[in-house]
Amino acid sequence: MKILGKMLAPTAFKRFMFFFLSDIFIIIFSLYFSFQLRFDFAPADGYRTLFIEALPIFLIIKMAVFCGFRLCKIT
Repeated sequence: MKILGKMLAPTAFKRFMFFFLSDIFIIIFSLYFSFQLRFDFAPADGYRTLFIEALPIFLIIKMAVFCGFRLCKIT
């Protein structure tokens, strides 16, 4: 029971990781949904490839901006 209590205890690192991973999920979902809306929910195969290629670039830039402006440091 003590181990479970330690694992579930809130810490600054767990809070940071929760918001960091939540931001990543929201960025992925918003980019995917915007591609779907743009192409009327039927994008061609070339655009699916473009999405997969563009996703890491968007993630890196957006997370760098979030961390640069300290949006990840919620207290």
